Amino acid sequence: MDIQNFSSVDFWALRETTFRSLGNAALGFTKSDFAIREPQDRIVLPANAIKHGEKSSAKPGPKGFIAVVTLDEIVTRYSTYWTFGSEIIASWITELANDEEIAALVIKSDCYGGDANGIELVETALKYCKSKKPVVSHVANAYSGGIWIIAHSSHIMMESKTISGIGSIGVYSSHIDYVDYLKEHGIAWEMIRAKGSENKALNNMIEKLSDDARAKIIERVTKIRGAFVKTVKAGRKGVDDSVFDGSEFNGEDAIKVGLADSIGLLGDAIELANSLAK
Repeated sequence: MDIQNFSSVDFWALRETTFRSLGNAALGFTKSDFAIREPQDRIVLPANAIKHGEKSSAKPGPKGFIAVVTLDEIVTRYSTYWTFGSEIIASWITELANDEEIAALVIKSDCYGGDANGIELVETALKYCKSKKPVVSHVANAYSGGIWIIAHSSHIMMESKTISGIGSIGVYSSHIDYVDYLKEHGIAWEMIRAKGSENKALNNMIEKLSDDARAKIIERVTKIRGAFVKTVKAGRKGVDDSVFDGSEFNGEDAIKVGLADSIGLLGDAIELANSLAK
């Protein structure tokens, strides 16, 4: 599929940020170039600029401005062609936390999870921001890494009772085994490890996964899950233990199990953030 067809069939490709990212990649820009502040990526609004999803002509209130940071798609540590990486998002949140003109932060989430590598960066930045000003998360979707990041928000607001989703709290790894395929095609591929490197690259595609290797992988992902669960429990006091088996919840059920606090549109989240600001 060429780039023209690729752009025409995916709605996200129509976003200005997507074209800019594609252009940056084509020109050979490094990930540090994505850190440039642009209003399309971090919207800073007057405290009462939007009410219930409709624009208002009101001037900024005395509490300052409300910043809106988007958390969408699949979270990765570094920027991709269509999303900004967790390092960049964490730097934005930290900057906004230290900006005296910003009264509160709204995280606009439509996130479907992502790589555990880098998630804690954004979580730490969000907790730091919350120590200075309110952080309200508005959720179209916040699965897996998404809820890990926003768990410490001052308030979590679901966009819809039925359509919005949150949860999928859990961690997994995967293993692809090409041993039989390679044998069928007459390909002999052997891993030769140095002495003392017996545990090197046990999860590879050309060897059967041993029971010991499987146990090590389970041990590793279980430790990550432990950190995940600890974060959610710390951020969402009284959350029901049923949420930790990987289940997903719509907006209405999310409130029942303690993963969310209310239902509302983005404008409602901005209005709430302003009301929580000192």
